[in-house]
Amino acid sequence: MISIDRKLRLRDIEIFRFFKDDKVLSYVIIEDTRGPYTEEDKKLDSLCFLDEEDLNKIVNVFKIYLLTDEPLDKGDSMMLREFFGNLVDISSNTNFIIKEYVQNDLYEHIDDSWDIKTYQRMLDIVGSNYKIQAIDEENWLNLSQDKI
Repeated sequence: MISIDRKLRLRDIEIFRFFKDDKVLSYVIIEDTRGPYTEEDKKLDSLCFLDEEDLNKIVNVFKIYLLTDEPLDKGDSMMLREFFGNLVDISSNTNFIIKEYVQNDLYEHIDDSWDIKTYQRMLDIVGSNYKIQAIDEENWLNLSQDKI
């Protein structure tokens, strides 16, 4: 049995907990970078076959991070990549990158308190530059909206 629990939804970040057979298979982070490929991104095997002109046409890259405590088997990796890749709307100027991260002591860094520190630890583990701001309780129902 497969189930998904969305833990956080902000304008540029979503964090999911993905279960398979009642066990956490992976945490999945989808980050809207609101920017083009970085020079580091362009070195990825999956992008090496594209020329610079094609890479520069992409003006918005989503990064999908699969965060686990042990390597995923090929079937689970493909299932997660396909499912979460289909959640991102791509176009001629938007694309996504999926990276897997194994953190052996993941559960020492991630707990069930699900506060801002927990989410930020996850982002730090995958190397994201995104910083989660303190949540203003007045805006609790409007977390995905920009302040006016």
